[in-house]
Amino acid sequence: MSSNFDSLLLELDRGGFKLLQKDVNGIAGEKLSSVIRLIEAIACQKPQGIFTPKEVKEAGPFTDKEVFSGLQFLSAVGKVKRLRRGLVEGL
Repeated sequence: MSSNFDSLLLELDRGGFKLLQKDVNGIAGEKLSSVIRLIEAIACQKPQGIFTPKEVKEAGPFTDKEVFSGLQFLSAVGKVKRLRRGLVEGL
């Protein structure tokens, strides 16, 4: 079974994952890397790591699609999980 992220090229650096190619949704790797770093930073600042996608969007210059793609990627690699609609927990 193929996932949406099979074709990504990743590099692990001190700040976490850095995406070197575009994902299947067409978001450039650098922009998606920035979204992922912001999501990780917000999760670290929140009690119990619980936050909303809206908080991520308001904290950075990202679209709903970019925030969703970042959350989708982090969910696929086991760094976040959706608790219920509108709530996400950083692991």
